[in-house]
Amino acid sequence: MECKPLGIHVTTVAPGFIKSNISDNARAHFHVPEDTLYSSYTPQILKRLNMAKDSANAMPTAVFAEKVVKETIKANPPRYMTLAASSLLFRIFSWFPRVWVLTLLWRRFSKL
Repeated sequence: MECKPLGIHVTTVAPGFIKSNISDNARAHFHVPEDTLYSSYTPQILKRLNMAKDSANAMPTAVFAEKVVKETIKANPPRYMTLAASSLLFRIFSWFPRVWVLTLLWRRFSKL
């Protein structure tokens, strides 16, 4: 809303699984101190860090970038875009109560 009077269009891009080096770069600098509450979750955190890269349905980075650019340079770009594998699932999650979705995701990804 703040940018509209200036003729600036803003698009929120909610990506799904995309093949990229982001997780490799993050893993190189990732560290959880042993004395923190999160140390017991380190294996699950590392597993999630690589989920996109390891997904068979992950969209190649170049394809993702091409689609984002194609949509955002239009005269009337979309306000919200969801692209790549599993992105539709999170769009559907937005219709449900947040506490329900967070509980579901916690049970699925945070098992000790």
